[in-house]
Amino acid sequence: MDRPRPPRAAALACAAALACAAALAGCGHAAPVTRFRPAAGGAPGDAASGEAAGARLLARAGGWHGWPADLEERLTPVWIRLENRSPRVLRVGYEDLRLETGDGGASIALPPEAVSYLLGLKAQAPSPAFPPSAPPGLVGAPPAAAARPSSLPTPEADALPLDAQLPPGGTLEGTVFFRAAATRLERIELRAELVEDGTGERLGRIRLAFDRAGPGATPPPAPAAPPPGR
Repeated sequence: MDRPRPPRAAALACAAALACAAALAGCGHAAPVTRFRPAAGGAPGDAASGEAAGARLLARAGGWHGWPADLEERLTPVWIRLENRSPRVLRVGYEDLRLETGDGGASIALPPEAVSYLLGLKAQAPSPAFPPSAPPGLVGAPPAAAARPSSLPTPEADALPLDAQLPPGGTLEGTVFFRAAATRLERIELRAELVEDGTGERLGRIRLAFDRAGPGATPPPAPAAPPPGR
């Protein structure tokens, strides 16, 4: 007849089993990455481009490979490059970049502080205008904060601050984030309003459409280097 294990031994065995299960789960799990291709033609991850009123816009949607790994389950990242080839100074505000989804939803570009709040990286909400209310199909309340690795790109570092002036010959480049869950979207359209700084005159509009190219998986992060002397 087997003797019952002492309470401490049983607790240690349970903890070891849970740690092993967590390690195995971590090895087999990868957060989804949503890839989009230009609707006008191209491969997944290609940039779409368009021109209007002397300005040229390039954009690449999805494909987040940073931290948090599940960012695209709550937001949609879009890399943009806006080139002002006109003789006028352009004003580029958050409200001038809009992401429209196939389900009738829409979201304007988020400032970096709103991105941090929605991902649970910042406890206090930004100004009342941000984050805007979520239309159907978009994300809801921010999650709890999580541990942050130092070796991966983060939205705090990558988010492009807007409300900027773009002089003739100037270029604006970086990643903007929208309050739409990329993993739920089949088709998106980026709309950029071209507005003259000072006068507020609307000079034109550029629309770039993307189709979902299928889910993927983020590569596992590289293991941290051991401390010196080991």
